[in-house]
Amino acid sequence: KAGMHAVVDLAFGKKGASANYLLVGLQANDSHYRPGGSALFQGGADRVSFIRGVRTDNKAKPFFSVAYPEHGPSAFLMNSIDEILYQYDPRIESHCSRFKVNIQNILRSDSAERGPHKVNHISFSTSHSTLFQTSGTDHCIIVHDWRYLQPAWKDYYEPVCVFEHQRVLNSESAMAAEWFGNDFLAS
Repeated sequence: KAGMHAVVDLAFGKKGASANYLLVGLQANDSHYRPGGSALFQGGADRVSFIRGVRTDNKAKPFFSVAYPEHGPSAFLMNSIDEILYQYDPRIESHCSRFKVNIQNILRSDSAERGPHKVNHISFSTSHSTLFQTSGTDHCIIVHDWRYLQPAWKDYYEPVCVFEHQRVLNSESAMAAEWFGNDFLAS
C-alpha cells in the first residue's frame, strides 16, 4: 500500500542477468526504525516494473543490499541489521541463501559488552578480488572472502581479518567502512 514504507536503500545489478534489476530496501513508516523488506524491480526500454517482494526462508526482511562486483555472481548481498547475510539471485524467484557472521570464537576486547556482529553496512573491494567487508553494531569491521562463506546453520566461521574500533558506550550508531582504490579500506 502506498505510504506504508519509506525507501532506505537502492542497489542496481551490475552484471549479466542482474544488470536490469533494481533492489529497493524499505523501512516501515511508523515511529520505530524497523525493516520493511525489499522489493525487486526490473528496468525496461521506457519503464520500471515491480517484479516481487523479496522474502527469505526464515521470514526475515532484509532491507540493505549491494550488488556483487562485475567479476562476482549475478546476485545481491543483503542484510537486515542482524548476524545473517542473505545472497539473492533475482533470476530465482523464491531462493535466498543465508550466511551467518559468527565471530564469537575470535578474541575481541570487551566481547560481552560489544555483543554480536549485527551487520549494518556491506561493501566490496574495488579491486578484482573476492573480498568484502561488513561493519557492525559491535564497532568491528570484518573482512570476508565470499568464496568461503559458511551456511547459516554452521557454528564456525573464520573471516579474513577483524578490525576493532574503540567501543562507544553511549551510542546506538555503528561503524561504516568503504573500499577505495587498490584495496584501501577506510572506516
